[in-house]
Amino acid sequence: MPIYGITFVPMHIRYLTQKEIDHTKWDAAVDLAVNGQSYAYSWYLDCVTENWDALVSDDYAYIMPLPWNAKWLGVKQIYQPIFMQQLGIFGKTELNSTIISSFLDAIPSDFKYILTHLNEQNPIENLTKFTINPRRNMLLDLSESHEVLHSNFRKSLRQRIRKGRKELSFEINKTSPEDLVAYYQKHLNHKVGLPDSTYQKVLKLMKTALSLKKGNIYSAHFADGSFATGIFFAESHNRMVQLFGPSVPAGKKVNAKHFLLDAIIEHFAESGRILDFEGSEIPPIAEFFRGFKPQEVFYHQIVKDEFPFWIKGLQKVRNYLKK
Repeated sequence: MPIYGITFVPMHIRYLTQKEIDHTKWDAAVDLAVNGQSYAYSWYLDCVTENWDALVSDDYAYIMPLPWNAKWLGVKQIYQPIFMQQLGIFGKTELNSTIISSFLDAIPSDFKYILTHLNEQNPIENLTKFTINPRRNMLLDLSESHEVLHSNFRKSLRQRIRKGRKELSFEINKTSPEDLVAYYQKHLNHKVGLPDSTYQKVLKLMKTALSLKKGNIYSAHFADGSFATGIFFAESHNRMVQLFGPSVPAGKKVNAKHFLLDAIIEHFAESGRILDFEGSEIPPIAEFFRGFKPQEVFYHQIVKDEFPFWIKGLQKVRNYLKK
């Protein structure tokens, strides 16, 4: 039926298990998607989650990954894996609320709980069946010269960067994935308490991305070559996504992270790339990123809870015991 001059053609949306997905067609669809991101590639999903199925329309014109687990006594749920800020629906043409609703309605009823993050280009009108929670991301357009970009930074940030420049040098892929993980475990794990499985996931992710030329490790080093800080970025669709980055105590003393991000910005200035800080819900980290004067954009977490009453009861007991 034509509405305001637009004809909506019903899509045939199929649910495919992980084994049924044609990974060649899938990754080609991500390559061509107007809203493509690193997170959506099959190799990326394989690195960060054991199980993921999908919804696919027509001949992979639109796709939606569905990472899932069944940790609550075998009852299936869709969840958002670690190292994966956004998912949702990806497509070759601009997405509208009709397409988004059609895909969400097509999620099989076997999934009793849904918690997933749509991407920045997934409109959320009329999603009455879901609880919607906005999430903030921060993006810095690297089209301008470094001089212009640097002049926009907060004054306090520019001062800290100057201190780092006196002590540090900038390197690309000098630090191995194994070393980056080791630095994180040694200097940060006592604060964040990540399980070994998380480190195995990010190690696999870094090694795979580097082998496919879909990511790089940028680092800052002292004059003697010793490590100060490093960041792994996943890179695709002209977008660099900050994912994992430890600093050592000596690096923190000379503002190594400030220096490194500025060095990356200088290296890619006038390239038209987008530096994706991956936002943060932690206020001090968010304020640090704001010092670079990025654009703040929003994506949305959507939640639907149809767990059986007995699972909800068990969850309440678990939450009580954790107090």
